[in-house]
Amino acid sequence: MKGIVFNIFEDFISNTFDLSTYNKVLDESEMSDHVFVGPESYEDSAFLSLVSSAVKISGLDMDVAVKAFGKFSFGKLVTKLSYITDDYDNPTSLLLDLDRIIHVEVRKLYPGAVTPDFSPKLEGDYVILNYTSKRQLCGFLEGLLEGMGEFYKVKVEVDKCSCMKLGEDSCKYKVKIS
Repeated sequence: MKGIVFNIFEDFISNTFDLSTYNKVLDESEMSDHVFVGPESYEDSAFLSLVSSAVKISGLDMDVAVKAFGKFSFGKLVTKLSYITDDYDNPTSLLLDLDRIIHVEVRKLYPGAVTPDFSPKLEGDYVILNYTSKRQLCGFLEGLLEGMGEFYKVKVEVDKCSCMKLGEDSCKYKVKIS
C-alpha cells in the first residue's frame, strides 16, 4: 500500500480524535518508529495493524471505522490528484473513467501502486460498479462513494448487490447520483 494512504490515515485519526490518539495507535501497532512517505510502498499488513489499533483504541466497529476513513479520504485524494480529477465536474463521469484514466494516472504517479479493479457501466439512472480487490476494502469504497457525494454536493445512494467477503467474485453496487 502506498504511503499516501498512511498519510491520509494519520490526518483522519488526528482530525477525528487528536494527535495523541494517533501516537497511541502507532504505539499499539508497534509502528511508532515508522515514518510513512507518500510515494513509498508499505506492506498491507502495516496498514491493517494501524487500523486494528485505531479500532481498539477508539472502540469503533471495524466496518464503521473503515467506511468513515473512506469518506474522509475522498476529498484528500481528489486534492492530491487534482491535476487528474479537475476535468471531472460530476461524480458519474469520474466513476465511469476510474479504471480507464484515474487509476492509470495513479500508477504513473505512484509506481508500484496496486489499485483495485472497477468495471463501471451506466444503466439508466444508475452506475453499476463492480469492484474487485485482493484487499477487499469494500467498506472503504462505500465511504469513498459517500465522500464523493459530499465533495460534488450531490446525493449518492449506494445499493450493494453482492460482496467478495461473502464469497462472491466481486462487490457489485448500484450507485444512483442525483
